[in-house]
Amino acid sequence: ESESSGMPGSVLQSAYKAYEYAYESVMGDAMPLATGKRFRFLGKWLARAHLVSGLGYSPMSFHEIIYRSLVHGTLTWNQPESIYGEDAIDACEWVVSIFRSRRPQEMQSYGWVQCSEVKDPETNKYLEASCYKPIYKDPMMWDALYMSWGPFAPKGAKADDAVPFEAAKEFTEKRCQATWKSFEQPVMQMVKGFREVIPADSGFWPLLNEDWSKLKHLLEGNSDVDVDALLYNVQWSGWTVWADEEKAVVTEVLHDLQSEGQGLPATERLLNQLLRFFTGSFKEPVEGWENTKVEFNRVSSEKCLPLIGKTCFNELRVPSACLKDAETFKQIISESVLSTGFGYD
Repeated sequence: ESESSGMPGSVLQSAYKAYEYAYESVMGDAMPLATGKRFRFLGKWLARAHLVSGLGYSPMSFHEIIYRSLVHGTLTWNQPESIYGEDAIDACEWVVSIFRSRRPQEMQSYGWVQCSEVKDPETNKYLEASCYKPIYKDPMMWDALYMSWGPFAPKGAKADDAVPFEAAKEFTEKRCQATWKSFEQPVMQMVKGFREVIPADSGFWPLLNEDWSKLKHLLEGNSDVDVDALLYNVQWSGWTVWADEEKAVVTEVLHDLQSEGQGLPATERLLNQLLRFFTGSFKEPVEGWENTKVEFNRVSSEKCLPLIGKTCFNELRVPSACLKDAETFKQIISESVLSTGFGYD
């Protein structure tokens, strides 16, 4: 059974984490054969299930780099815009362009020393200069972190030796290069799998005119959700009966979410994130809500606790204290689906 209590992650990120572990374990340049087969299968599945068969849209969204690469038949990504000064490392800038973040959580020693994360709305750049100062430039921070060489140890050094500050930039660059490779190889395997199903000489590719967004739309569709159909078919369950006022709160909030974020990708709309939270998919079921069991389970509570999603059963468990008014319910939806710690039990 799958129980969600936090952020939905993309397939690419989840697969990347698994691969990064394998990469660091074997300390080699080649992706493990079994891992490559899984990514190639993922490419085949994407083509057969959601393009050739016409059975419906993909239940998840994929990173832009995947669609660009599928269209061009090789790893394709835009040259990232460099940050200020000589602190920039090209390999790390490529990784930043994938994560779209400079936080230490993603970029480690290339992450910022400190940053308020406030951006200029016009340029989308951080206002604080410190946001562009990476950790590897700060000797006190470097000493405190005690970075070890690991698989990047040079000749004469051991894997568990501390990286001296004078080698901080070298270490950071090597780590970014390895991280980029851990994106590159899985994506190329997906491209190979996809193009085994739809080869390069297929008449399909000229129809796209090298526009990756057209392929994304064909595979993922749009993010619209028929809230009325969902509410008509939902089962209102729980140890205690739902009051009409509580059902009205749920109805109001879902319709509000339906009107918000029009035109945005499914992964960026709160309503679709809520669907992912308790059904496992950002999209409506292919067979429609009338043929899908969906359950809203009322749980008695004195405090408004986070929602719980049971994706195996399309069940959303809602603490009764969260149903006092629309504002409270909407806030707990946001907190529940966007909090960290998404996982499976």
